[in-house]
Amino acid sequence: MRRIGIIGFGAIGAEVASRLGQGIAGPVELVVLLRPGSSRRAAVPACVTVVDSPRQLLALRPHLVVEAAGHAALREHAVLCLEAGVPVVASSIGALADEALRARLEKAAREGGAPLLLPGGAVTGQDYLEAVRHLPDTRVTYISRKPPAAWQDQLAARGIAPEALKEPLELFAGTASEAARRYPKNLNVAATLALAGLGMEQTAVRVIVDPAACGNTHEVTVEGPAGRMTLSLVNAAAPANPKTAWVTGLSVAAAVARHFAAVRVA
Repeated sequence: MRRIGIIGFGAIGAEVASRLGQGIAGPVELVVLLRPGSSRRAAVPACVTVVDSPRQLLALRPHLVVEAAGHAALREHAVLCLEAGVPVVASSIGALADEALRARLEKAAREGGAPLLLPGGAVTGQDYLEAVRHLPDTRVTYISRKPPAAWQDQLAARGIAPEALKEPLELFAGTASEAARRYPKNLNVAATLALAGLGMEQTAVRVIVDPAACGNTHEVTVEGPAGRMTLSLVNAAAPANPKTAWVTGLSVAAAVARHFAAVRVA
């Protein structure tokens, strides 16, 4: 039986646990890492072991660890797991906009002989980006289009009440690197596309606040010698957290299952 660790038990961690509990990766034993006193402990099923520290988790010799607790958790725990030879599936990919952290994780993965796995999360098309990334004159543009409720703090900083916005407003235009640093909780998708494709500085990002948006919309355009690809996705919110796309947890769980599968669809 495979032992799988999950760091965090919010919307993503709980979704991953639920899917794995349904057997998509075969028989598993789950271990959840939570801070002492975390309010999420009450949500963890009784059949799941809960530990307080990454060293306790690693002492149980997991076959793989899922990070599902945000950028700080990836920075704090992933290096230790990778150095111990344990593969890590990361949900907080936006943290990799930090070049120093990315270098530490790559070094730990090489030395530990364990991969850092980056699932698609709320977007797709990474296989195409990986295929064309080295062709000259390839361009990638990502547009995030969300309703005003997703950007209340940013709108307030501009003196705009969300309910008063009647037309689309461009909140940001720049590189994926800058976008991920400026909006770490909102633009993991930008980092995911950049890391699969041209890189953080070469991927163009626009953030649109749109009162007509019916959900979190992701628009991706790739143009170059190989042709043109356009994608548009509208993601439903996770039942347990309206700020998280439901498909993110599903994607992380699928990445775990794919890692253990005898036949893998890349």
